[in-house]
Amino acid sequence: MTAARIESTGAPAPAGAWAGAVLGLVAGALLCWLVITQPQRGWTPPAQVPVQLGEQHYRLDAARLEWIEAFSRLHFSTGQADGRALLEAELDNGLSSAFDEVKRRLPDFADWYYSLGGEYSRLAMTALAWMNLAEDGYVARRAAEVLFPAEAWGEALDGVERQAIGRLLSQQQAVRESWLAEIAARLAPHQVPAPLDGRTGAESETVRLDTLDARVLAREREALETRVAVSSLVAGGVAARVAWRGVAGSGRAVAARGVGRGASKAVPAASGALAACSAAGPYALGCAVMAGAAAWVATDWLLLRADEAMNRAALLEALEAGLAEVRRELLADMMATYDAAAAGLHADVEAEITLTFRPARAGHAETPIVDSLPNH
Repeated sequence: MTAARIESTGAPAPAGAWAGAVLGLVAGALLCWLVITQPQRGWTPPAQVPVQLGEQHYRLDAARLEWIEAFSRLHFSTGQADGRALLEAELDNGLSSAFDEVKRRLPDFADWYYSLGGEYSRLAMTALAWMNLAEDGYVARRAAEVLFPAEAWGEALDGVERQAIGRLLSQQQAVRESWLAEIAARLAPHQVPAPLDGRTGAESETVRLDTLDARVLAREREALETRVAVSSLVAGGVAARVAWRGVAGSGRAVAARGVGRGASKAVPAASGALAACSAAGPYALGCAVMAGAAAWVATDWLLLRADEAMNRAALLEALEAGLAEVRRELLADMMATYDAAAAGLHADVEAEITLTFRPARAGHAETPIVDSLPNH
């Protein structure tokens, strides 16, 4: 049995084993030939731009910087649109409260209007206006004095603007903080150690995002200061506008009614006075004047009471409608002034973003802004 095992071990290998070995050698030789004859291709890593945010340093390629630039434009543009909506709502609410205070003074104006003093002053000013000795619109000016006392109205408008601007400033700060938070999160995977010499390289080669934040803040405050100054001038003439729009039509009508009352009561009062003083002899003329004046005043007072009973509610309704119309116009004027300043602010912020990200485009052809940031 041992001899048989020795004889089996010394037998030659099968032909299949030799064929496999030969094929392996040929495949290896072919692979070596392909490696040797394949031309080598060079590889250059994408250029990276140094970025600084506060004390942190980063290096990003052009694609990521393009996304950050596009995100910055969209973020601040959206923030401005949201800020406009917030400002309009705040001004609307504030003006509503301010005009509610004016509405509470409407009965005071009606009391003056349906008084004998108001009646005679209107008649006198109307006559002087017809003779070009006084300006027209006395009723409107008087309404402005009663409804919009200068000090109280000025304080009310100042309060409306302060509150609205304060809310807008808080919203703008929140917009910048959310921008910084998003940018910091996107930059985090690309942080690099600070340069040993404390510099990031040439000034023109570094994208400094904290500088952009400071510039945007400065532009926003400058735009708001301009808007507040101009809108204060717009608001300064609101009393005259309210008076004219709110009471001009009703004022002219009631002035005409006053003249008509005077004409209608003049003849009866004069005839009644002459009849009562016919026996006064040489004093009949003086008696007639005094009696006629008394009858005039008494008749006027009665007519005023009747006019008030019939028309006071309509006068107050016309005044309220005028106040509502001018409140809407004042809000529109304030927002138009803000929109003009906001358009300049938007252009300034766009220019600051372009200036900040200029190093990312240095030496590269302009390419379309990518829609989304590549994966980290």
